[in-house]
Amino acid sequence: MNDINDMRPERPQHGLGSIDGLLEVELSDRPVRYHIARCFRGEPGPEECRALARSACRVACAAVDIMRGRTPPPALRRAMTETCLRRLEAMAKLVDSHAIAYGTRRETKYYLPAMPDNLEGTLVSPTSLDTSVFMTVGDRRYQANVVLRRIGSRWMCTLADVG
Repeated sequence: MNDINDMRPERPQHGLGSIDGLLEVELSDRPVRYHIARCFRGEPGPEECRALARSACRVACAAVDIMRGRTPPPALRRAMTETCLRRLEAMAKLVDSHAIAYGTRRETKYYLPAMPDNLEGTLVSPTSLDTSVFMTVGDRRYQANVVLRRIGSRWMCTLADVG
């Protein structure tokens, strides 16, 4: 006689999992929650995912600052590809001309820091992470899509889109 366990249909082994955690950020009194799902098995592991989440948050905040006409620190300039940086700077010029035309440049919200609230990401390959970083600037909510890719031995931002 067969055991009842032998009669059950075989279940697919998903096991891709996700990585969840909290990041402390400098200017915030609350941690930033992150969730990174994966589309494959293997590396990067939890510690590298935590570092990638931190980098994506940092790049997203820098993208907001670039869009507001601020110069990014040299360390963040090295974290973005030249193409990504040029696109952000071009968008900053468009935002600046729009702000001047409509007189919104002098708002106090313009000077408030961007604060990440949470990050949702997907590791689409061992060398590519697509993220959505949700953040606030004053009382306004923004979302930045940030793509990090491993280029050589470094993770670089290849796309940053703020809306």
